[in-house]
Amino acid sequence: MTTQITDSDRRSGLRTFLAWVIEPTETGCWQWRGASGHDGYGVVNLTVEYKRRQQFKAHRVAYELLVGPIPEGLTIDHLCRNTGCVNPEHMEPVTAAENARRVHAGRTHCKNGHPLEGENLSKYKTAKSVRRVCRQCHREAQLVRYHEQKQLKGRQLKTHCLRGHELTEENVIRRGRSRHCKPCGPARYAEKKAASK
Repeated sequence: MTTQITDSDRRSGLRTFLAWVIEPTETGCWQWRGASGHDGYGVVNLTVEYKRRQQFKAHRVAYELLVGPIPEGLTIDHLCRNTGCVNPEHMEPVTAAENARRVHAGRTHCKNGHPLEGENLSKYKTAKSVRRVCRQCHREAQLVRYHEQKQLKGRQLKTHCLRGHELTEENVIRRGRSRHCKPCGPARYAEKKAASK
């Protein structure tokens, strides 16, 4: 999705846009200091098409302001791997598949520091791509889920409902994992009907 910035927009918007950029770091990154999304990419609101405001990724706007339009079907790859960087010299238009390949090639460890190689690496094919998973983290997560389920099975079940009825097998309606008191059912229904009048 291109922002379709005109020459007049480019001249007037460049100074405003660059006001939201922190001085270049030692790596040469121009760090975006405006709003950012949950993924770490900077976002900017622009008025386009008769004063309709839209939100765009800041690095895409920087590329279009300072370099030119992004070719159709391509996405911007951060060569510096800093998602908050808006320096067009650190960006290259590539296909989405190439961008994903570069990101995964640069990832040598999982978020917990385990190496993503050899016996510790599992690859799962999804509908869109191949997912690389750390086996050690996966095992630890499964172990946590197992113990949580075990604790849930061993918990004490309620013996009485809120109105004081005993919850026995004859006195209970089961819906999935929930248990509901049979005598309270008609009473709850009558209360809801009276409240709605």
